[in-house]
Amino acid sequence: MSTQVGIKPAPAGQTVDFVDPPTQAAANIAMYTIMLVACTICLAVRMYTRATINRSFGFDDGKYLISHAWELQYRDENFANSLSPANSLLYCWIRLPRHVFWTYDRLYGGNYYVGRHIWDITLPMLIRGSKLEVWAEWSYLVVSGTVKLSYLLLYIRIFGPFQRVTPVLWTGVVFVSLIYVVLLMMSILDCQPIHSHWDKTVDGKCLPAMVLAYSSGAFNVVTDLFVLIVPMPTVWSMTLTTAKKLRVSAVFGLGIIAVSLSITRLAKTPIVFKSTDPSWDLSTFAVYS
Repeated sequence: MSTQVGIKPAPAGQTVDFVDPPTQAAANIAMYTIMLVACTICLAVRMYTRATINRSFGFDDGKYLISHAWELQYRDENFANSLSPANSLLYCWIRLPRHVFWTYDRLYGGNYYVGRHIWDITLPMLIRGSKLEVWAEWSYLVVSGTVKLSYLLLYIRIFGPFQRVTPVLWTGVVFVSLIYVVLLMMSILDCQPIHSHWDKTVDGKCLPAMVLAYSSGAFNVVTDLFVLIVPMPTVWSMTLTTAKKLRVSAVFGLGIIAVSLSITRLAKTPIVFKSTDPSWDLSTFAVYS
């Protein structure tokens, strides 16, 4: 008979299962895989165009490469908390060599907990999984900031001749940089000692988790809207036909997808904090990240 104990007792009608429990990991795995492949293809096309057609690289390209590297890291940590050992073996072939250790750790450390019911998670699973989740949170902030900076730097290169918009764009660069540095520092330093982030058995002090969650969510929406809206007046001031202006605006307007996801993520934030089964509900919330 197993001596393992779940974080919470199972409610009436539910059975505790630490071996093969119900999980919502499939949706996370599907979403992360689709978006990671799509982003990687777009990055490859962009780098190919820069290298073979334009024969020039800008600072915005470097920022995009950095953000994609952190995106790999962020998705990696979320996969870690979603995968079963069998799926982790299937996944590990696309990881960078550095992640061999992480995959081994997941296979034998039992880190995968996002998507499970809270009563199907032991304390060691929660601590190890929470450590990865904290790292994913930090990676998410780096990814969000660097992606937006890469777009703003791209706008500066495209709209350089339009002197009226350049100061606005540089102001945006400074604002986004400061906001995400502050959010990252808040996230790193909000618990003392630092390992009380993931190990709640430690006697530590933390700021209310909702403060950072709502701050991060709100600033994500604001900065996404800024990146979406700021090029539009310049596009419509150009000497182009209305049809061309509409086509160019449609390209920039694809950012509405990011805005919609940021708003949805912010709206769903209370679900995680009010949930009686947070590890299960967190998988739904994570899809919008």
